[in-house]
Amino acid sequence: MKGFKDSLLKGALKLFSGLFFVQVFNLLFQMLMGRLLQPEEFALLASVLGLLQIFTFPMGVFSSALSRYTSLLVGENRVGDAGLLVRYWLVRMLCVGLLLLLLCLFLPRWVGSFFHLERAAPVYVLGIIFLGIFVRPVINGALLGLQRFESWSLCMSLGALARVLLGGVLVYVVSPFAGWGLLGHGIGFYVTLGWGGWVIWRALGAEVATGRALPRMERFLGGSFVVMLGFAVFLFGDIVLVKRLFPEVAAPFSYAATLGHLVIVVPSAFVGAMFPKVVGEGAGSVVERRLLWRVLGACLFTAVLGALFLHVTAGVLPQWLFGLSEVSESLESWLQGVAWAMVPVALLSALMRFGLARNQLGLSLIIPLMSVVFIVFTSWLAKGPGALIWALAMSSLLAVGVLGVVFLRGERL
Repeated sequence: MKGFKDSLLKGALKLFSGLFFVQVFNLLFQMLMGRLLQPEEFALLASVLGLLQIFTFPMGVFSSALSRYTSLLVGENRVGDAGLLVRYWLVRMLCVGLLLLLLCLFLPRWVGSFFHLERAAPVYVLGIIFLGIFVRPVINGALLGLQRFESWSLCMSLGALARVLLGGVLVYVVSPFAGWGLLGHGIGFYVTLGWGGWVIWRALGAEVATGRALPRMERFLGGSFVVMLGFAVFLFGDIVLVKRLFPEVAAPFSYAATLGHLVIVVPSAFVGAMFPKVVGEGAGSVVERRLLWRVLGACLFTAVLGALFLHVTAGVLPQWLFGLSEVSESLESWLQGVAWAMVPVALLSALMRFGLARNQLGLSLIIPLMSVVFIVFTSWLAKGPGALIWALAMSSLLAVGVLGVVFLRGERL
């Protein structure tokens, strides 16, 4: 199929073009929310989005699984079977999303207590978001498995743009509360789904299935879900933990963490392009390890550059972006710390995707194990955000060390 044999660099550049615009629009969204919402409302929005990401990021396991098995089927000249696989999981995920939507509509207080929301309105918005969240991994996975990187980039960019425009308008015109920003965030999902679904239908709709059995994904899904849940804690857990453990500083830390997480943006393009390439090479090949070396090098270089930029500009960037009257020493220090802590997290992202692409789930369980260490240390021993950031960096770095040594030596469990 078109683009299926693109090089890693070419695929990464296509993904980066989309991720660049997505992150620009996401940053604009955060800027608008930071300027239009009161600090307490912005902290609430950041906390809900962070908790939602921890809950939904493991849904990316379906994206990884669909990407992996769609790539395998296309490589075996079973394009029609790939379409059948996508439709099979789309129906399943849509049913789960509808159940959660109904749960939010009819039991808003119970759902709100789980997310620590005192108002019912954001719960209804969460129901709308849940429906899109459960469908989007299927769309994204199919696009990446087909290596339609241009289409993936376009639909993600359009969704992010819609998030900025609608979220800004709703908060500015209707009401300056976090729920309206959350609604704008959720509508962006459906813009992504509409465009991505149309592209997949054009690519696979006319293909005929072979009648052969579809690959079983259940074991891969179960193990990958646990691994990605652990990684989600590293990527989004800092804002949620600070909101729960140190609520008095949740507002300024939300600004710092929102900017610090940008370090992982550029490395994500290389990681996304690597996944279907590794699937297609065959487990244990020398080409795989060379590919991993290149991706780790690119991730390290770009993550360090990003962290260095944020370190230098930490004293002025939050003030300029969010319209703050001043940047406290604590906020500046937290931003610098989170930015550097994201460097090993970026490397861990590449190693995690590599392990999932090789179906090497046993060793990858080091990621959720170290995420538990991070949570336990922070909950019991951390006296403030500084110690939390240190624990985040050290636990993710240890996971990187273990996975890096084994994967780069070409061993398997």
